[in-house]
Amino acid sequence: MGTEELIVSSPASIANLGPGFDSLALAIKPPQDVVRVRVSGGEGVVIRNDGEYASELPNEPSDNSAYLVANRALELAGVKARIEVTVIKGIKPASGLGSSGATSAAVAYAMNKLLNLDLDQWGLVELASYGELASAGVRHMDNVAASLFGGLVIVNSTVRQVTRLDFPGIYVLIVIEGSKPNTGYMRSILPKSYTLDDVVTNIASVAQLVASVFKGDLSLFSRVIENDRVAMPYRIKAYGHWGIVKDTLIRHGALGVILSGAGPSIVGFFKDEPNVVEIEGELRKLGLRPRVMLTRPSNEGVREVNYY
Repeated sequence: MGTEELIVSSPASIANLGPGFDSLALAIKPPQDVVRVRVSGGEGVVIRNDGEYASELPNEPSDNSAYLVANRALELAGVKARIEVTVIKGIKPASGLGSSGATSAAVAYAMNKLLNLDLDQWGLVELASYGELASAGVRHMDNVAASLFGGLVIVNSTVRQVTRLDFPGIYVLIVIEGSKPNTGYMRSILPKSYTLDDVVTNIASVAQLVASVFKGDLSLFSRVIENDRVAMPYRIKAYGHWGIVKDTLIRHGALGVILSGAGPSIVGFFKDEPNVVEIEGELRKLGLRPRVMLTRPSNEGVREVNYY
């Protein structure tokens, strides 16, 4: 086998978008990961970590998203090869911005091409989802789908389908303060059952959120993006600063404020570009020490690049 390689970039993502628990996610860029995958003769999977957040990635291969995806791809291909993956980590791990999902999507995309797996859309999502076992312990698919395809993705594992929509060119402001409890805990605090009213409300809110994106209706988007009764009301209790951050972003004109994934990132959506310096200054005066980042929705998912 000759040596072949691909270098790809993969955007971050906001999962559990508003009321869309485990079903809606949005790609954003920046930040992004850049991943180089090289296939050659031999055997084994080698992972190298580089970039701003390399030190926060696990050293044990079985705990590494890139390793799990590459290993699964070899199983699907039924071949022996040496796989070398270099991850240039630009998305902070455990920030709620789909860090493991972005890496997993990048490796899945590259392995599909390099090993000629000929996977369809859902096959790519399933392959990438193996990487989520490292960070979440479950193969959830919303983050990886957003990173793979860009835009707003609607994931339905029952019918094995991802539907995507271009997302309006609004501004997305992210506030990261502190850290989140582990993913298992953040799932355990959710109720085991919900009232019929809660279920109906979430179904309607998800439908109208998707409609607002399709129509470019920011007024409707603003009215439904926070209207979640499944996850966010329970998870925000883990973040004592939630109210401070939300009130500040709303005061600066946010259309709505949500948790990204299970946190700790808190996300505000803005029609017009917000003043990041003023917002960060106000949060610091209120006793927080946040990292504040302005980004945009990305309607482009994983793509091939010629640098790393």
